[in-house]
Amino acid sequence: MIVKDIATLLANTSVDQNLSYELVKPYLLDAEEQYLIPIIGQAYYAELIAYTNPEEEYKNKILQLAQRAVANMGIALYLPAGNIQISDSGAQISSTQDKKTAFEWQINRAIQSISRLAMNALEQLIAVLELNKDQIEAYKLAEVRVINESYFIRNATEFNAHYHIDRSRLTFLCLQSTARDLETSMIIPMIGAALAVDLKERRKLKTLTAADMRLMDCIYKSIAFLTIQEILPQLAVEISPFGLSANYMSMINNATYKNPAEDSRVTMLLTYVKNKSTNYLQELPMLLPTYVQGSAGTIDPTGLKIFPGF
Repeated sequence: MIVKDIATLLANTSVDQNLSYELVKPYLLDAEEQYLIPIIGQAYYAELIAYTNPEEEYKNKILQLAQRAVANMGIALYLPAGNIQISDSGAQISSTQDKKTAFEWQINRAIQSISRLAMNALEQLIAVLELNKDQIEAYKLAEVRVINESYFIRNATEFNAHYHIDRSRLTFLCLQSTARDLETSMIIPMIGAALAVDLKERRKLKTLTAADMRLMDCIYKSIAFLTIQEILPQLAVEISPFGLSANYMSMINNATYKNPAEDSRVTMLLTYVKNKSTNYLQELPMLLPTYVQGSAGTIDPTGLKIFPGF
């Protein structure tokens, strides 16, 4: 385990020192399986848990971020069950004259805050891993990373550069499958599979030209705005003047999330993202003539349908 004992748990969270590590342990394991291993891969996870006071600064940073993420996400997962005591007589709550059980809204706010801390740590972890990937073969070659690298938008930071999601790892996880589907079904038929692979390879080698970067920017924006357009009617989100973000509690139960978006705001945002996605989809074919095209196509922005030929 990445959080091996109560001392590591206390060093990375704001919980009471009397908290039982054994009670939280199953939730820490769940946090690893759900959130950490899908980023770093099973092979590098095995290396990471074997680290003991590594000399390399980057290894220390990776270990610290992984522990912070798992510790806090484990606590967030534990809190709903930790609020009750389960015995032969069923589920009960306990309170004393000095300490009473927190209200549901207080627990929900705590979960939201703690899970946000965990998700931020995961996003920082990705940045450190990518910066040092050439020194971490198990991560560099991990299947989960290879798959992720095969798509244009790979993390919350990249998505946030084109549509504001508060760099939220949670929000990105909610959007990721839709973004990937739209890339495969809409963007690749427009630019051609060969060009898409070539651009991603040059991105990896850091040999993108100015024209490449302009095209990539248009591709990223097209995917980002199309994703928001697709997901907005389905996803419970908080809308701010800057953009949107998902709330952890709205993902796991029917609890009222902090700033529920009114229907009128959702409608206004939907109109905005539709207009933006249409503009970028119209711009994209104009950037293609400088490239040798494969199976490129044109798009009807009103119906969002792909037509062969260019």
